[in-house]
Amino acid sequence: MYSVLRTQSSHAILVTVIKTIFVDGVGEIILARRRGTRSLRLSVSGSNIRLGLPLALSERQAVNFVLSKKDWILEHRKSKTLLSNGSRIGKAHRLVFVTNNSTKITTKLIDNQALVRLPLSVLPESSGAQTAAIRICKKALEREATSLLPQRLRSFSNQTGNTYKSVTIKFLKSRWGSCSPQNDIILSAYLIQLPWQLIDYVIIHELAHTKHHNHGQNFWNEVTKFAPDYKAHRKLLKTHQTDVVEIV
Repeated sequence: MYSVLRTQSSHAILVTVIKTIFVDGVGEIILARRRGTRSLRLSVSGSNIRLGLPLALSERQAVNFVLSKKDWILEHRKSKTLLSNGSRIGKAHRLVFVTNNSTKITTKLIDNQALVRLPLSVLPESSGAQTAAIRICKKALEREATSLLPQRLRSFSNQTGNTYKSVTIKFLKSRWGSCSPQNDIILSAYLIQLPWQLIDYVIIHELAHTKHHNHGQNFWNEVTKFAPDYKAHRKLLKTHQTDVVEIV
């Protein structure tokens, strides 16, 4: 009925365990076990499905719950949009499909173009072409995120006075960023697709964790100093996907 795709651990101080499974008829489900969670919480953001659950709840119980909510999930989940020629990727790249006489699909980053070369017999909307497009677009996003996000983080660290030990850019599927108990910050490369005000909120959020490693009132007071509209930002973040998306 289901199979484990990958696992990752996160935020040790909060004892959160992230695991992605595949459920037949539903697709990928992100399971997030967290100390202190007492009930099941199902959410759908774009094509991403997340289930928050208590640490002690078994995976079989989680799967059964997901299957019981299958109709609701399918109703609210959005299908992934096909990437098309000329799509804007990140802040400065464009996706370009070209055809040639080759026998295989190839990709390359050239200046600000994420280039996908296709054989004459392969259409851009085919699964092979889309897989290649996602792969090269992620390289473009990683390049931009690695260049822009650390300097943005340094700038806000100077403004807020909240210091960190290190910063790492990764493709995170279940969150936009994290801060370890040692103040090592991880920022999702997918962030670079968001509007700058949301990027800045995530950075301010993670920097606040260097002072308060929880989500208590003191933490939110710290966030409010530099992002007074954080509630609106949190709401907007839920409308964005941690995936490669076209920017219009």
